[in-house]
Parts: sequence; structure tokens; C-alpha cells
Amino acid sequence: VNHANREINNINHEVLVLTVKECARELKVSSCTLRRWISTGKVPLPRKIGHLLRWDAKEFYLWWNNGTLNQKEFEDFKKAIKNQRRNGI
Repeated sequence: VNHANREINNINHEVLVLTVKECARELKVSSCTLRRWISTGKVPLPRKIGHLLRWDAKEFYLWWNNGTLNQKEFEDFKKAIKNQRRNGI
């Protein structure tokens, strides 16, 4: 039982990442379209892990659920949320 609880706790602390293919499927576009959107600033910047592109799933869905803001708008949005949390709002 303790081992199972430890595994669940480890899962809760892991960061779930999404691939280009997974995000493209979610957005109902091709991987090529998603890569083009990255270069034009239409989607949040993914993180590079070696030569791979990955999105933090939590950030991706935060972006997706808040009107698919462009990269700058999304970064401003995240800063505003962080400031609200810091100020207890």
C-alpha cells in the first residue's frame, strides 16, 4: 500500500509534456501547421528538449482554454495570474 501511495505522489509531481503531434491533434491541425504557428507566434513557445519540441500540458491547456492567445498575450496573461496569486487575489 505504501509503495502505491509513493507512486501516486510521484505522478502528481511529474510534469506532463505534450508532443507536436499530440498538440496538433488536439488543435485539429497538421503538425506542419502547428510548426508554422510556432514560427509566426500564434501559439505559445514550446520548450526544446534536445532537438524535440514539448509543451507543458498544464500551460498548453491554460492557453487553449483562454482563447488561444498569441505568444506575447499568453506570456502577459501568465504574468498577470502569477501577480494575482502573489497578491492573494
